[in-house]
Amino acid sequence: MDCSLPGGYASLRPVQEQIVNAVLNTSRKWLAVSAPTGVGKTLVAVSCGWFSDGNTAILTATKALQDQIREQFPQETADVRGASSFECRLHPGSCENGIASGCLHPACEYRGQFAYAQSSKIIVTNYAMWAVAGSQLGHFRRVVCDEAHLIDRAIGESFSVRADSRAANLPEGVHPVYKLQRGLLELTKSLPQTGPEQKRLLLRRSAQVAKAMAHLPD
Repeated sequence: MDCSLPGGYASLRPVQEQIVNAVLNTSRKWLAVSAPTGVGKTLVAVSCGWFSDGNTAILTATKALQDQIREQFPQETADVRGASSFECRLHPGSCENGIASGCLHPACEYRGQFAYAQSSKIIVTNYAMWAVAGSQLGHFRRVVCDEAHLIDRAIGESFSVRADSRAANLPEGVHPVYKLQRGLLELTKSLPQTGPEQKRLLLRRSAQVAKAMAHLPD
C-alpha cells in the first residue's frame, strides 16, 4: 500500500495492511475482524475509510474511544456528538436545553455538524448518537463497528419506554405483555430520525422484552 496514510503515519504494519486489504477487497456485506490489543485497530479503521471509494462511518461504543480518534485523526475525520456536548448560543446550558426551548440559532454548532459530516469522507460517532440521528448523516459505503458485541446494549440504552395507568385499560383476556409490545411498536414507528436498520433493531428489542415479560406473573 504505497499511498499516503492518514494521521501522518509512514506505513502500516503487516498485520494492519492484511486487515485493510481484506476489508477493501471483500465481496461480503459483513466482515468480522478480531485482533488483539496493540495491533492498532484505530489506524486500521481510519485507513479502511481513507482508502475506500466511498464515505465511511466509524462507530464507537464509548466516547473515550471517540475522543481518541478525534485527537489522533483531526484532519481526516468529522466528529459527530449529541446535543449535550455543545453549548447553546441562545439559552443557558447545552444544546439539549436549547432544542427543548425551541432554539433555531443559524450558527448552532450541534446542527451545523450534520452538514459538515455529510460532506466528509470519514465520520466518527458513538452508537447512541447513530441510533437517534444516523439518518441525518448521509449514506455510507462502509460502516466500521468498533466492539461490535456491544451494539445491542449501546443502542438499547439510548431509548426508554414508560408505561402509565392507561396500560391497564385492556380488553378482557388480553395479556399486558401484548400491550407493551404494541406500545414499543408504535414508539418505533414514531421515530422520524431513526433509519430502517435501527427500527428493525428496536422491533427485535421489543420482541425480546415482550418474551421476557411473558414469564412474569399477571
